[in-house]
Amino acid sequence: MGTGSLALTLKDNKTSRNLFWYIALLYAVVFMTKNCFGTALAGIVAEGIMTKSQTGLITSAFYIVYAPLQIVGGMLSDKVRPDRLIKLGLFGGILSNAVIFVNHNYYVMLTAWVINGIMQSALYPALFKIITSQLSPAWRKKGLFYFSFSSASGLIFGYVIAAFVTKWQYNFLVSAVCSLLLYVTFSAVYKKAYGKMVPEEAEEKEEKTAAPVSVKTVSLFLLSGFFFILPVNFFRYMVDNSLKNLTPVMLMESYPNLNVTISNLLNVIILVSGLFGILLVRKFLYPKHMKNEVGCILFLSVLMLPCAFIIKFTGVINVWFVLIAMCILAMCLSGAVLMNSFYTGCFAAYGKNGTAAGVGNAATSLSIVLQSYGFAFIADKFGWGAVTTAYIVCIVLCILFTSCALPFWTKFRKEEK
Repeated sequence: MGTGSLALTLKDNKTSRNLFWYIALLYAVVFMTKNCFGTALAGIVAEGIMTKSQTGLITSAFYIVYAPLQIVGGMLSDKVRPDRLIKLGLFGGILSNAVIFVNHNYYVMLTAWVINGIMQSALYPALFKIITSQLSPAWRKKGLFYFSFSSASGLIFGYVIAAFVTKWQYNFLVSAVCSLLLYVTFSAVYKKAYGKMVPEEAEEKEEKTAAPVSVKTVSLFLLSGFFFILPVNFFRYMVDNSLKNLTPVMLMESYPNLNVTISNLLNVIILVSGLFGILLVRKFLYPKHMKNEVGCILFLSVLMLPCAFIIKFTGVINVWFVLIAMCILAMCLSGAVLMNSFYTGCFAAYGKNGTAAGVGNAATSLSIVLQSYGFAFIADKFGWGAVTTAYIVCIVLCILFTSCALPFWTKFRKEEK
């Protein structure tokens, strides 16, 4: 289907709500499948199957192909009907997770995960396109808010499963089965909603979202400060992904009384804190006290810094102090992700929301390439103190780049109004 499909949108709030909650669940499962090696890491290391850096290399390989293809996927989501891209991504998850469950050869697992990265490359931009363009106007910003819970929820599912399965391989089996169920049901759910979509021009103009403004993509991104936000996404997500995936191993190796199960369950507490962070930021910060999305990201980045300094003393101070600092850091990181979603969603008025989501996700994906192997390699060679120092450096860089983006975005939003 050509570009005409991009002008279709729902007017029905009930259908929008039902479609949204389905795709929110879908992305939670997809995020769980993408992070199987992270959630299984403590079990893999404990069994001596692979080292931290070997496991990290597999995750890095996924994102080496996934990151550049996010840009292509974002462009495709602005031109191709999104359900086709989503089904391709789901099939990739089914195939790769099933292969790894039955075959534990290192090179087979590496190849399967690379194929998974290729097939999932357009899935996130396609979902973002549905939320910001095809849901009814009343559900678009609301959908972005609730969608921010999907990734953290998917990780929580993954770590709860990892804490209780008897073998790490079962993480991949559960992911394959869940992806298969979604693949079977997705076509019917989207087809029903698609049948109720109407051309955007036929809508009552409830808000300023119809008739995208014609503007060159590069000019738009330059004027809005988007290119300063990309490195913010890059460095922030290095900390975010490391906190979510390396914490169980870091706690297990830093505190001798913590085993795999306890470490994974403590990590669930951190992930749940991230969910609360989204709620707190939405209720008390944006837009109640701060209406500028980039300003909120800067404020949250500054709050992260003292938490990172406390985490620097992991293994030296009581584990509960470290856990509290990690929980606060997770809250700030999740709040920043929410603000970035709102920021990216603003490009829907120009018909560039899929491209912006794809390019932004490419930046976070590239950060995972470096973080997954690089941070694990640092931990193997230099210890966890060096990893937590890297957290501090990344947060400082986030503060610097966000400070550069803020005046551009402030001016851009004023001129837009």
